[in-house]
Amino acid sequence: MPFFYRVFRHPPGEDLSLTLALPEGTEPIYLPANWHTREDAAAVLAQRYPEGLSNHGRQYLFNRFYSINDQWGENYTSHIPLVELVFELTRLAQFPERRSRFAAFFGCETLEDAQRFRAERCNGQGIICLVSCEQYFRADMNSLSLGAGIPSAFVLSERYWRGEAGPNPFWEILMQGPVSILEQIDPAPRAK
Repeated sequence: MPFFYRVFRHPPGEDLSLTLALPEGTEPIYLPANWHTREDAAAVLAQRYPEGLSNHGRQYLFNRFYSINDQWGENYTSHIPLVELVFELTRLAQFPERRSRFAAFFGCETLEDAQRFRAERCNGQGIICLVSCEQYFRADMNSLSLGAGIPSAFVLSERYWRGEAGPNPFWEILMQGPVSILEQIDPAPRAK
């Protein structure tokens, strides 16, 4: 069985479960006024992700992305949810056999890559564990970009799902459960 390294931003194991349950006590799905109901959104998610969502999927599907209004009243928001949307729509249309990023667990091929990921993308926080799984897909996370416009976003998302390297690849492993935690390899650095 292949081995990988995973950075746990929360206690190990806490984020290795798939669920479609909506968080309770809050309004997790932000709705445009009178366009659809929470039930409509929940039904779409259940139909598209019958096995459930990972923490990554819940983060992008349920968290609110605040927008900024400019001096003319135009509304802007972070582009990162749009990157996830473009890549998911490309997967659904052209690579349906691939596991959705919204239902995958992420890892790195080497301890050095996991340490780099923790330093660059997790503010130096997190515990690195050795994990194992049977099914996985390898993709260049540096391709996760909208590029220079819509045609560029199409090219990058298709290359990502084909598993092709960009000019400076940083490989991520999209693991499909079950994922086994074998041991803690590298604790989070202590706060200074």
